[in-house]
Amino acid sequence: MRAFFIALQFMTRIPVPMLGDIGKKEIGFSVLFFPLVGLLIGLILVAVGHFPSLSVSATAVVLLIVATLINGALHLDGLGDSADAWLSGAKKTRALEIMQDSHIGSAGVVSIVLILLAKYVFLLEINILELLIMPVVSRAMPIFLMLKFNYVRENGIARDMVDFVPREIAMAIVMIVLSIAVWVSWMGVLMMLVGLFFLVRTMQARLGGWTGDVLGAVIEISEVLFLLGCVL
Repeated sequence: MRAFFIALQFMTRIPVPMLGDIGKKEIGFSVLFFPLVGLLIGLILVAVGHFPSLSVSATAVVLLIVATLINGALHLDGLGDSADAWLSGAKKTRALEIMQDSHIGSAGVVSIVLILLAKYVFLLEINILELLIMPVVSRAMPIFLMLKFNYVRENGIARDMVDFVPREIAMAIVMIVLSIAVWVSWMGVLMMLVGLFFLVRTMQARLGGWTGDVLGAVIEISEVLFLLGCVL
C-alpha cells in the first residue's frame, strides 16, 4: 500500500497519508502501481463524465479541468519543457538546461495548447470504456521507457525508480495493460505505439535517454494518440 501511495504522490496532487522515511526499494516498487494510479484517475473521470445536467462539450471541458487538477499540470509542464528542448535544436547539455529552466518558451506553450485542444475534440467522441482505459494505458508507457532506455540525470527520485524497479514484473504489467487496451481500442493502441516510436527517436537524438519531464510528455502524448485512435 505504501508503494501505491508513493506512486500516487509522484504522479498526482491527490493527498496521501504521511509516509515517513521512504526506502529506495519502495520507490522502485512504486513504479508497478503507475497503471493503478491511472485507473483511479479514470474512475474519477468516468464519474465526472456521468454528470447529468451538462452538455457533451461542457462535459469535455470539465473533464480537462478535473484531469489537470488531479495531476497538478505536472505532465503538461513536462510536455512544455520537453517541447522547448527538443524543438530548439540544442545539443544534449543545452537541451537538459532548457528542460530545467522554470520559464516556458513558445514551443512549450504551443504544444500544451495543441494537446489540450486535441483532447477536447476527442473527448467529445469517445465512450466511457475508452475514457476509463485512457489514463491507465498512458501511465504504463513511462514504465516501458524506464525499462528500455537510459535515465540521463545522476540523481533524483526517478533514479531510484529505475534502479530498484522489479523489471520482469514491470514489463509483465505493461504487456497486460496493453492487451486490455487493445481489446478496448486496437487502433488507439496502434496510434499510440507508432507515435511513441517517433517520440523516442527524437528523445534519443536530443538527450540520449529520458528525464522526468520526458515521462510527463510521454503520458500526455500517449493519451492524445490513444484518443485519436479511438475516434478514427
